[in-house]
Amino acid sequence: MYKAITLLLLTSMASLSVAAEVVASNPFYQHDALYVGQHGVARFEVGSTSPSWHVLNEVATLEPVVTQQTVLIGSSNGLYALSTLDGSVRWLLPAQSTIFSPTLVDGIAYAGGVDGVLRAIRVDSGEIIWQQQLTGWVYAPAMSDGVVVTGGSAERLWGVDARSGKILWQRPLSGELVFRPQSTLDGGVAVTTFAGEVMVREGQNGRLRWRRQTPAAAISLAVRKDQLFVGGFDGRLTTYGVTTGTRQWQHIIGGRLPYRQQFAGNVTIIGNDQGVVDVLETATGRRLHHLRLADEGIGRPLLINGHVVRFKFDRFSKEYSVESVLLGSGLQL
Repeated sequence: MYKAITLLLLTSMASLSVAAEVVASNPFYQHDALYVGQHGVARFEVGSTSPSWHVLNEVATLEPVVTQQTVLIGSSNGLYALSTLDGSVRWLLPAQSTIFSPTLVDGIAYAGGVDGVLRAIRVDSGEIIWQQQLTGWVYAPAMSDGVVVTGGSAERLWGVDARSGKILWQRPLSGELVFRPQSTLDGGVAVTTFAGEVMVREGQNGRLRWRRQTPAAAISLAVRKDQLFVGGFDGRLTTYGVTTGTRQWQHIIGGRLPYRQQFAGNVTIIGNDQGVVDVLETATGRRLHHLRLADEGIGRPLLINGHVVRFKFDRFSKEYSVESVLLGSGLQL
């Protein structure tokens, strides 16, 4: 049951919409700053090679999710809310087991955990609005027009009312979830299981829209407009039409693809667990650039100001550092 949790550690109310939803990623890129987790949390200004601050150094953290004033991050001992200014703790929701980094919608953080509790929490104060005990461990949910959709180890998907925490529907699955559910722009929720399934269900009632079987379990999901990007344990990135499930294109990079892709303009940046990075044309999957970074990087690579950037962590100094490669510096294909 911890397969997906381990991979993530290594690495990503009345009228609610997908546009208002903010999901965690590692690193999290916001305006002129980058926030990285796994060994505490650090903030880097764009272009800087050293952090502005680095806190919670001894805490095993997950992916950050950031508002203008607050960094929220799940960890092995609870959910932290930190100041973006200096990393000071604004509040802590303690727990005896891991709380996953939340999904944010309109000032509310929706967080799942190893204890099977789905929580709605006010970002500004840490006040718990409601809690719903589910079965097994559960991820942070996706949001679909006032319904939060989650699942985890119990081979089941739940739709929960975002205002009250009441369970509205539940559907059986063929295996446990690999990655947190992802919202689509048309009211759907994308899900992957360890049985090798990729599917989109209607967020309002859980009805199956389409299902596809993949050669290997899909370990990462991302949605861009009407495209669903699915990264696999076998190093394949496959795109499907969100509405119909029609396969559009596939790109093989090798290794594993545990990180959510970055979309920048008309390109998509993907990286595997072996330091290989490809920059692809989003519409066609055509490879534009190919390069290799450090094998021991943390989280996904990002394209920022013409540079591919990835974080590293030194276990001896216990400090983060940045690896940055300018596209067109001889590594371009």
